[in-house]
Amino acid sequence: MIEKETISKVLPYLKRNGRTYWDENGGTLYFDWTLSGFTVDFKGTFLSLQFTAVPGVRTEKEQDPQTPLQQSLVKIRDWPWIAVFLDGNEVPYLEQPLSRKDQEVVLFSGDDQKSHRLQVVKLTEGNGSLVGVKGLRCQGEFSYPGQVSHGGIEFIGDSITCGFGNRSREEYREFHAADENGWMTYGALTARALGMDPTLIAVSGITVARPLANIPLPYTMDELYVYTDRPLADQLGRQAEEWDFKRHQNKIVVINLGTNDATMMQLAEDQTQVDEKFKADYRSFLKEVRMRNGRDTYIICALGSIDYYYYSDICRIVETYKAETGDQRVSCFKFTKMIPLSDDVGACMHPTEKRHRKMAEELTAYLKSLRIFDC
Repeated sequence: MIEKETISKVLPYLKRNGRTYWDENGGTLYFDWTLSGFTVDFKGTFLSLQFTAVPGVRTEKEQDPQTPLQQSLVKIRDWPWIAVFLDGNEVPYLEQPLSRKDQEVVLFSGDDQKSHRLQVVKLTEGNGSLVGVKGLRCQGEFSYPGQVSHGGIEFIGDSITCGFGNRSREEYREFHAADENGWMTYGALTARALGMDPTLIAVSGITVARPLANIPLPYTMDELYVYTDRPLADQLGRQAEEWDFKRHQNKIVVINLGTNDATMMQLAEDQTQVDEKFKADYRSFLKEVRMRNGRDTYIICALGSIDYYYYSDICRIVETYKAETGDQRVSCFKFTKMIPLSDDVGACMHPTEKRHRKMAEELTAYLKSLRIFDC
């Protein structure tokens, strides 16, 4: 008999991946960040989840058929995408957008009575879109997945880290959720290559801190990092919950920020002032990451693979910081630059899945060279 349950009944059996938020008042488990979600072992014949979703909004140009030379801007709802993986397979057996506010998705249906491992992953970034699970229907039983990894690895970044446009080959195409595949980002690929549990804290267009240029930004990274999911809390009208770093320890943190800061610099009147502010902001954020993660975490200050304007400054910041603090578990890493007019280039001049694979190979080799796992 297929039974209907609230998600709270199975919470003890879910291995949560990335930063997730349990809304006790609403009875919903939210996972909004790229690659966030959960893994569970299920033995039975049927399992479906009751999702709730809020779309993001993208703006597109629309031509008037009566006056072809005139265009207007229209806002289009852009729903988040999820994927489901079965028994550790790296290719999803289910991949789709959540195209309604409330939607039931069948995760498993069969009669083999074997235990299966199911992993639910959010493929798209939390840039205005929300995803949660509030209920399920099932015929079978759950168990917590026994899983051994080499620890947690966290990626802090912008659209590059999110996988913006990595499925597209149209270099002038704007943002579409369907083009963004977080499972095939350099962060996700690096984590799988190292056997680590990934967390992605990344938003397209984000800067380290508030820029001097008068550009409206919903959030900056220094306003988000310490919280589980501040955008979600703001949308729900709740007090933002601080992330429990001690409970979710990272062996490695990779920071890939500075690309959008360089863009903001070009829009400012006094570029020297902007440069000095960036250096102060980056140093302050680096110290925050160290304080939150503890002294044993390896921090990689990376940049690429689009723009490198601030890379030399970041290296100087790191070297000065190391000399002043004696902290030797901080280093810099520069991704190889994308090749223009090639299959490296995806939507809006962002790296494709192919370039992300190359980035992952480079970063994986670098992390192995640090002999982190020998400690």
